[in-house]
Amino acid sequence: MKRILIAFSGSLFLLLSMVACGGGNVTAKFPGTTEGAKALIEEFLKADTDRKKLTMELRPTKEDYKAFYAEESEAVRAEAFYDKLWSSGQAVIAPKEGQTEIKLFSATPKQLMDFDGEYAEFPTAMISLSEKLKPDLTIYAFKFVKPGETTGMAYEGLTHINGKWRLFPKPWRYLDSK
Repeated sequence: MKRILIAFSGSLFLLLSMVACGGGNVTAKFPGTTEGAKALIEEFLKADTDRKKLTMELRPTKEDYKAFYAEESEAVRAEAFYDKLWSSGQAVIAPKEGQTEIKLFSATPKQLMDFDGEYAEFPTAMISLSEKLKPDLTIYAFKFVKPGETTGMAYEGLTHINGKWRLFPKPWRYLDSK
C-alpha cells in the first residue's frame, strides 16, 4: 500500500510539474465543438492572457499537418512553410483596441467546395484550398470586432485535431512557395 501511495504521489508531482512548466496544453481543455472554439477564442479577449503563449499552444505538430491536409506531400510542404512563421515568434492572436466581441464561423471542406453553410465567411483562397484538406474536418474562422461592427481582426484555420485545438493560419499560403 505504501509503495502504491509513493508511486501515485510521484506521478501526481510529475504531472503537476509539467503543467506548471508549460508541459500541459491549455487548448486541450476546450472540447472540439463550436462552443469549445468560442471558449478558446474568448481567452484571447481577457486582459491577463499571455496571448503569445496561448497562440503558440495552437502550433500544429507534424502529425497535425498530416491530419489536416489530404496528401502527405501537401502536409510536409505546408509544415516546412509555416515553420518559419511559428519559429519567428511573430504569430500572435490578438484583438485590436476596442474589439471586444467575437464573430465565429465554421465549415467543413465539403461545405466550402459546395458553397454551402457559412462558406461565404471564409476567404476565397480557403474555398479553393478545400479540396486539399481532409474531408472530415470542421474549420473555424473568427474575427475580433468592435461592438456593432462586422469587420475586424480576422483569422481562419482553427481546427480541433488529434484531441487539441490547432491553428493553420491562412492555410493556403504555402501553395505559392517553392
